[in-house]
Amino acid sequence: MPVLKAEGCAVYIENRKITSMMQLTALEKWQEKEARSYPLQRHGIMDEIFHNIHWQSLHFALKKLSPHRRATAVKTIHRPFPTQDILYRQGRVAMCSFCPRCLQEAETNEHVYRCSQPG
Repeated sequence: MPVLKAEGCAVYIENRKITSMMQLTALEKWQEKEARSYPLQRHGIMDEIFHNIHWQSLHFALKKLSPHRRATAVKTIHRPFPTQDILYRQGRVAMCSFCPRCLQEAETNEHVYRCSQPG
């Protein structure tokens, strides 16, 4: 591994030279197991799908968004949108948990994406 004379030494993690933000890079490596198990537990994303996600592109795309749009995009990924079903269970709407578009079933996050009625 190349080390510049001015550096004196260099730190590598899996052939990746740590130059700046060393603490963040080391923390990412140490927490990699937990970070990889979260998508499987939360969303059922298997390792083969996880490895095909281009994380740098996702990071770059999210950084281009305004803070509000970035928060909305991340919430969409993690699905905590306040649907009728959630609001009804929380007592924040008095009507019912049915989808206001189709009125056929509870409006859950999954239903929002597969509802037969255009939104």
